[in-house]
Amino acid sequence: RTQSCLWEAVLGPRKGKTTAIRLAAAMWGRPFVAPEPGILMSWDASSKGMGRVSGYLGTLPLFADETGTADFTAAEWARFTYGQTQGASRLTSSVDGEPRRTPGWQGFGFLSGNGSITEGVRSGKFSGIPARVITLTGPFTTSAGECKTLEAAIASDYGYLGPTVLSAVTVDECRQWQQEALTKIGGPDGGTQIGRA
Repeated sequence: RTQSCLWEAVLGPRKGKTTAIRLAAAMWGRPFVAPEPGILMSWDASSKGMGRVSGYLGTLPLFADETGTADFTAAEWARFTYGQTQGASRLTSSVDGEPRRTPGWQGFGFLSGNGSITEGVRSGKFSGIPARVITLTGPFTTSAGECKTLEAAIASDYGYLGPTVLSAVTVDECRQWQQEALTKIGGPDGGTQIGRA
């Protein structure tokens, strides 16, 4: 199976990062952040909370805006990234002391922020983090006018494309497209497959 990874849209303020993340989220549902109902998450959350949310998503993508609102140290970002990309399933204990595993996640996470979540975690025990995070630098829109046009489209048309693709495209077709994309643009160092025991 393909290893989960995180895609981050990174650049300074007013460069279209949030619009890009909202546009991607609009494929699957209402791209708004609480308190409005929607599928776009805020990083004003704990790493365990975000892990649990992704576990409920299963294989669907996670969308989260403004990593700067998270109160994470570099090491906490690294542990979160390792946890997410290794399946986001956590071993816990039930009230009666029995081991229990939380739901896992095998998907892609799309994040935005003014700085990369890999800053300060590129060596030592965290040297594997950059291979699990794909950093996209913008700008993500070409002008304020384009941003306004996209935001208006997002507000009125959302939640159709993802489910339509799922109902019309087979798993084999998706695998073929993935292989074609990897052939054309390459993948992360070390490959994209997780070995099986």
